[in-house]
Amino acid sequence: MRNLYRHIFRDRRRLSFTALMLALSLTLGWNTASTDLPIARDVGTVLLLLVVAGGVAIAAPRLRFAVEVAAVSNFVFVGLGHLLPKSNFNLANPHLNVASAVLLYLFVIVVMHMALNGRWSDRFTPIRRRTVARASSTLSAKDLWYGLVPTPGHLDEIPDADVVSIDYADPSRRVIRLLNWRPPGRSSELLLHVDEIDAPHFVRLRVERVDPERGNTFEGTTSFRITDQGARRRVEICHVADALPIRRHARGWLDDTLGRWLDLRLSRVEETTRALCHSAGGVRIKCPEKISSADYFNSVYAQAKPHTGPDRRRAPLPQWIASLPRAER
Repeated sequence: MRNLYRHIFRDRRRLSFTALMLALSLTLGWNTASTDLPIARDVGTVLLLLVVAGGVAIAAPRLRFAVEVAAVSNFVFVGLGHLLPKSNFNLANPHLNVASAVLLYLFVIVVMHMALNGRWSDRFTPIRRRTVARASSTLSAKDLWYGLVPTPGHLDEIPDADVVSIDYADPSRRVIRLLNWRPPGRSSELLLHVDEIDAPHFVRLRVERVDPERGNTFEGTTSFRITDQGARRRVEICHVADALPIRRHARGWLDDTLGRWLDLRLSRVEETTRALCHSAGGVRIKCPEKISSADYFNSVYAQAKPHTGPDRRRAPLPQWIASLPRAER
């Protein structure tokens, strides 16, 4: 039930936008037809289509972006029928050619898909975008911190199996190197610059992607804030993208992409925490109740054995990965 609520909540903007498009389409459809449709039928139609749209978004999440494309396409098709009442765009046309109307409708869908999701708009100036998402969890602040914030010495508590190494890239311990590897040959390296930290409640990281061929690039700033709320903890993530294409900005806002990522992340952190409890016989390692922010971030006390994960790849793997030619990684 909780996962269903999360799905519906993350689709709130998509469903609201779809309802608006449907209402406008029905309004234009009335003006095109010879008689108005009853209000009750109008409301019932919108609600039914919203249920269908929500069902598609939940049951087939990879197809959820088709919902807004269909809504916009329907509005455009009805609008063209309103402007051209004697054409096959107008379904109330007494001389309507059904086959032609179907082809026109499919053509409108293709055009709207290219207009909304095509990369043609990426040539325009990217924008700076700040996105915030929130969720809650019953895990402790410590478990959430080590599951969300890559920390050297706590690799087992990161729920991503493709993360093979987390270490410090400078003596001041303000830059963290994160190495990912997805067999058989894809690897990537990130540098996380710690701008501000108050563990285990807040951290702000500047994300730098390492690319020896094209040069390093900064991908924005990400911050995590963990707040105690009695039996639960509220997790807030804020991401600032320095240069985001308009297309991705609109799509990410409508889809609440960052919120979906946070939900998935918390779910994986919870699973990883439960697995660590079971692997240790149900007894977690007790940590000092009061420690400084620096100790919390730099220590390795919570990992009794260096490589306890059953399905994880651990150092010295990064050393021999680094020795491979880049084409083989």
